[in-house]
Amino acid sequence: MAGPLRYGMVGGGEGAFIGDVHRRAIALDGSATLVAGCFSGVTRTRSAPAAPSGSTRPPLSILREMAEAEAARRDGIDFA
Repeated sequence: MAGPLRYGMVGGGEGAFIGDVHRRAIALDGSATLVAGCFSGVTRTRSAPAAPSGSTRPPLSILREMAEAEAARRDGIDFA
């Protein structure tokens, strides 16, 4: 494997208790990096401020949008 796995998160935006728990658990062994997300699930406007630090791509508004965008990338996410 070349580098850590790339993952996208659905939900779990800033202030969401369980989102932070999942991000911390995934980061424990350094084998995965948060790169994409649909954090509020409603609109891009609501998702952007909800994005946790560490996400490297602009937050998307719905899961389908994130999945389509990531599938089109050569460096798309490995899991969500």
